[in-house]
Amino acid sequence: MKNFSIKKLVLIIIAIASSCVLILGLLAPVVSSVTGYNVLGEKWPKDTSSISIFIIILKIFVILAIIVGALFLLLSIVSLWIKDYKKYLDICMIWTVAFSCIYMILGIVGCGIFSTEYGLSVSTEAFLPLIFTGILGIAYIVCGKVLSFEKSESSQGKMKEEDKIGLMLKYKELLNEKIITEEEFNEKKKELL
Repeated sequence: MKNFSIKKLVLIIIAIASSCVLILGLLAPVVSSVTGYNVLGEKWPKDTSSISIFIIILKIFVILAIIVGALFLLLSIVSLWIKDYKKYLDICMIWTVAFSCIYMILGIVGCGIFSTEYGLSVSTEAFLPLIFTGILGIAYIVCGKVLSFEKSESSQGKMKEEDKIGLMLKYKELLNEKIITEEEFNEKKKELL
């Protein structure tokens, strides 16, 4: 990994975490015993009631989102070896937040449909993946900016070193041409070092 940097490693870890949150957050309705509803375990409904249509949409979305989350996880890991990794990680982060947002909307719509059809008071935890992917998205943006800033500060320090060396050479020339004295040269040298 010749093009390895702290920034790259941190951003990849955040993207991997975001992909995992997407996968785990959407796996909950697939295998959840807490909610009492198993999305993939239920038979595909044959009627056209609003609940049946919603269950079909939810099943398709959850399956698609889990596959996409797994692909993003793989892409995040493979980014270690990609030179232009940032654009791939950006795609991963944007889409994990988007899928989490769609999942939250489906959870809210589902609660509304179940409340309307059955007259039950229903709640959802579909907002949790969005909260976590949102936090990770903010961390991704902040780390990308902060780590870039630290890099630019260190490169400015190198430029100052180069400037110091250039000034030392100029002072040495002035000393050799007897424009300044040895004492003045040593004084300037101490200031620069």
